[in-house]
Amino acid sequence: LDHLLSRVANLQTLDGNPLGAAVRRFENVTAVMIANEPRPLPNLVIGLAPGGEPLVRDILKWYRSRRVRCELEIAPSADNSALLHHLAALRLYQCSFATVLYGVPRAEAAPMFGGVRVAELPPAEFAALVVEIDRVPDSERGLWTRIRAAEFSADWRGYVAFVDGAPAGHAAMWASEGVAVLGFAETRPEHRGRGCQTALLRQRMSDAARAGRDLVTSQSLVGSVSQRNMERAGLRVAY
Repeated sequence: LDHLLSRVANLQTLDGNPLGAAVRRFENVTAVMIANEPRPLPNLVIGLAPGGEPLVRDILKWYRSRRVRCELEIAPSADNSALLHHLAALRLYQCSFATVLYGVPRAEAAPMFGGVRVAELPPAEFAALVVEIDRVPDSERGLWTRIRAAEFSADWRGYVAFVDGAPAGHAAMWASEGVAVLGFAETRPEHRGRGCQTALLRQRMSDAARAGRDLVTSQSLVGSVSQRNMERAGLRVAY
């Protein structure tokens, strides 16, 4: 939640708030909206747990008033049955599963992989390469470079993997107190299988340890290549 709120706060510093970034609290539940982000993931409801059923209608009303799709992130629990029945009655359904992983980072040199080099870059340089890697249309690159530079500025560190000198993948790391969150990872399809994600993982974990963090965490789709890469890099499944 904290790392997502950091992204929202950074986006809200942009003139005109072009992504419509907003946060609303519903008692102990936090709803995050990034209304104009092409990736649906940031529109998350976090903290919903058994007993929070009366809050759901108001939460959905807030998103629907802005015609924004949202996802409710629910941690697995033995007593979730009543909550899940309530959501089903509201025509909500289980749409995906995520694996949450964690590990203890070590301050060791990140190993090099054939043809892959990882560089940490300042926000403006990171943003310019992110839009290139993500193949943002030329007509939109100026806007999205500005957005990404702001989004991954305060409390974030941005990394780019280069394959044979060409930008091939990106990732970011958020840190606060003793914790680092690894996220925003993407590799161009033509460069997948070359070790970009593993190189980005190991570099961020090493940097997290050097910065005094004693816990790293991340998420992946269940059973995915990303999950296997994270486990090979030393992370373990939390739930």
